[in-house]
Amino acid sequence: MKSTRIGLIVAVALAVGAQVHANTGIFDAFAIVSDTNNGNLKYYDLPPSVTGNPDFSGFNFGTFNLATDFLTLNGGQVKTFEDNNDTVSGARFYWRIYE
Repeated sequence: MKSTRIGLIVAVALAVGAQVHANTGIFDAFAIVSDTNNGNLKYYDLPPSVTGNPDFSGFNFGTFNLATDFLTLNGGQVKTFEDNNDTVSGARFYWRIYE
């Protein structure tokens, strides 16, 4: 019986510890892109954002002529939250171009 109680205390302590460390995350993110068509800046949602902007992930920007066309990644933003002494100190943006 003694070992059962210790096992339950350890299980509860691990569950509470996991919950405390899960109090960080992203609540808004977007990428800013301009292209050959008009050079205007366009905003694209990155997960988990849900706004009126198109989603960046999986978006088809069309076909580009390597000699005359361009697509510029002008920047972006990530808004994060943190609790219980956890710290968010940066974010990374991964992208790929298919030929």
